[in-house]
Amino acid sequence: MPGFDLARLCAARFPAERGPKTVGMILLQHGVFSFGDSARESYERMIDLVTRARITWPKHSAWNIVSPALTPGPVPLRRELAQLRHDARNWAASP
Repeated sequence: MPGFDLARLCAARFPAERGPKTVGMILLQHGVFSFGDSARESYERMIDLVTRARITWPKHSAWNIVSPALTPGPVPLRRELAQLRHDARNWAASP
């Protein structure tokens, strides 16, 4: 969900879903957000939440993502890139 729509949804749902011990929330594909009465408190809670996740999740096999082996693709030649830039510049300048 894009930023503005997500912010509106969070503003509408968060007050009803938070509890007295809520210190943050996790939004899929957006990350962890932590709250506090000051920037320092919010930062310290963020560090605590991430630290707890790094310790706890592997114990429960909740964070066992296997990354595929990356193989570099073909490296374009400099002349091909120069020609591409030249063509793009000429295309952009044409009416």
